[in-house]
Amino acid sequence: MLPSGASKRVCQEVTRLTERNALDRSWGLWLHVPDQADITKLQLFVVGPDDSPYEGGLFEFGVVIEDTYPFVPPRVRFRSPNGAPQIHPNLYATGKVCLSILGTYAGERWAPTMSLETVGMQLRALMMKDSWRCEPGFDTEELTAGGGSSAWDIMVRYNTFVHFVRPDRPHLDDSFGEAYAKLRGRSVEACRTGAVAALGGHVCRVVHSPSVGIVSPMNGVKADMLRVLAESPKRKRGDSI
Repeated sequence: MLPSGASKRVCQEVTRLTERNALDRSWGLWLHVPDQADITKLQLFVVGPDDSPYEGGLFEFGVVIEDTYPFVPPRVRFRSPNGAPQIHPNLYATGKVCLSILGTYAGERWAPTMSLETVGMQLRALMMKDSWRCEPGFDTEELTAGGGSSAWDIMVRYNTFVHFVRPDRPHLDDSFGEAYAKLRGRSVEACRTGAVAALGGHVCRVVHSPSVGIVSPMNGVKADMLRVLAESPKRKRGDSI
């Protein structure tokens, strides 16, 4: 059980984020407390930002609160679905999250004035175009990029669509769940229009990252993505992806 000070702080943060979601359904962050008797273990859901390859994805993180919170950061683990490849240099399939304020990456350090919302916002900020640039020491050779999208972004959008666009809306309250359903629907359309445009050109981009590896060639991903996009109108609401 948390000390009273830490417990009060966590409850305030959960309430504040819930209220913010009620006012702005596009906020894109949700905190869930699986067991009200144990607020040391939380679930943080982050919706991929609009106009990014992560758009419409629902990304889940396990959060553990220490007794000395907020003077130390929470412990955060990424919960990647089975079979999903690594789609961000800072988020590993093993659960590791590289974020400076969590003490797992170089840069800005945690401060007691920060919060779980700060963590969520920084995680969401990572989900940008060309996110492979987050990896130190990357080496890229760009030959052509049809439609303005890199091969990496096409791979991310495809795998976000297949593995992270969630039909089940787990543990989301009605208001946030409805908002996510709309975002999810928009993601399918964004995937269709943006990715197909990119696939229409010849994409030949080689990205080498020490943690992610080499992303090339993209022919297999292109074929799979076109197949999934072709089948997507046949799905009924609530069907599994």
